[in-house]
Amino acid sequence: MSSETVLSHNVYNENMIPQTIEELKEWYNDHNLPSSDVTRFYIGYDYQGSCAYGIYKKTSDNTFVVYKNKPDGTRAIRYSGDDEAIAVNELFKKMVVELKKQSQITKAIEDEEREAKQRLLANKQMFRNKYNFHQDTGLLMFVAIIVVVVITTVFSIYSSRAKRYRVDNYYYDVIQQKIDNQKKPVQ
Repeated sequence: MSSETVLSHNVYNENMIPQTIEELKEWYNDHNLPSSDVTRFYIGYDYQGSCAYGIYKKTSDNTFVVYKNKPDGTRAIRYSGDDEAIAVNELFKKMVVELKKQSQITKAIEDEEREAKQRLLANKQMFRNKYNFHQDTGLLMFVAIIVVVVITTVFSIYSSRAKRYRVDNYYYDVIQQKIDNQKKPVQ
């Protein structure tokens, strides 16, 4: 038994690491990972865009190629050879590392958003406590409405009586003058 066979057996089979491109595709789909455009891992085809990792089988000489496309458009070949299991393992290791980084970034963003929401809630609570809006607002509004209604009612009653009194007094004065004029002796 050669050292490659032992290495291959220990690395690929016991740790449940995919050995073929098809198994790697299945693993990718089984883990519900987003599309290749999001993760930048292209399994089974030669992607020419920048910032990408991938694996494919060259049809011309049946070799397996693992590549990394750099941001400047250049390509680094990480593996090129006949052993599909080694090629798949090469991309699989990089995929696990990169996906962990991406999940840590996502987790950090989620943590930051959660902290921002907590700060916002704390600020709202502090504002409410400072002005006691949540306890006294309803009672104050009710008392203010009652005071306005009472003042309006008293004012309307007083003003209508004063008008009536003035009107009645005017008519009383006019009628009294007519009566007084009739009682006066004619000279």
